[in-house]
Amino acid sequence: MKRLSSIALVVVGLVLGGCGESDVDATATPSATVANDAVVPTPVAPRENPVVDALALNDSYRAILVDRGSIANPRDLETIARSYCEGLPVCRAAIWFDENLMPRQMPVSASAVAAQAYAFGRTSTGAENSMWNCDIFPEFEEERRCLPRRLG
Repeated sequence: MKRLSSIALVVVGLVLGGCGESDVDATATPSATVANDAVVPTPVAPRENPVVDALALNDSYRAILVDRGSIANPRDLETIARSYCEGLPVCRAAIWFDENLMPRQMPVSASAVAAQAYAFGRTSTGAENSMWNCDIFPEFEEERRCLPRRLG
């Protein structure tokens, strides 16, 4: 198992970095304000780079942990996954939101597969497929772009 290079993380950050500008200082410590004797937390800006961790489980399989709160549009998951397949003729990149469910080695367990938020794949013929977990993103049901669901 190999940690993917920081270059791939920078690429994802650059790709998604142009999606919006923010005047919020990401290095600032969140504070709280008091309103009518109730403490109201100050919102924290989303992460600039939504990728928390990424692993190469073998030559063609990438497991990626993404901060769900940093994803405004679920189609952004395709951009992230595709960047980890850059330069690979055959690739599968899968994204998880839960660190405890993200696989750390092959083979990937059935429970980890069921917990995927998104998966991107490219075959040796160049065919590509993007699928979302429609239990998390039901809007992809209509497009028939859902990951297979567990039976039973």
